[in-house]
Amino acid sequence: MTSPAQTSAERIRESGCASSCGLTALFPRTRTIAEADAIIVAPMDVLRLPLLALVGVPVYAEPLDPSVLFGGAVVIAGEFLDLWGERRCVRTE
Repeated sequence: MTSPAQTSAERIRESGCASSCGLTALFPRTRTIAEADAIIVAPMDVLRLPLLALVGVPVYAEPLDPSVLFGGAVVIAGEFLDLWGERRCVRTE
């Protein structure tokens, strides 16, 4: 959140930095999706949300709410079920 004393130049610099960080993070992800098999990339892409919640605890001193833990467990369980189902489907073909 910006303070009243913050100048517009500082706001522009901060938003430019955030934009460049977002674009920098997006490039390896798009390259990975283009090069690798989707069955490997998609679960890793979905798992980044619960993993970032765990990173937020020591880095930003955020508390882990029970709803965040439950949501992360649902995402991880869903990904394991998806991979398990895909593996069973490949074995039967």
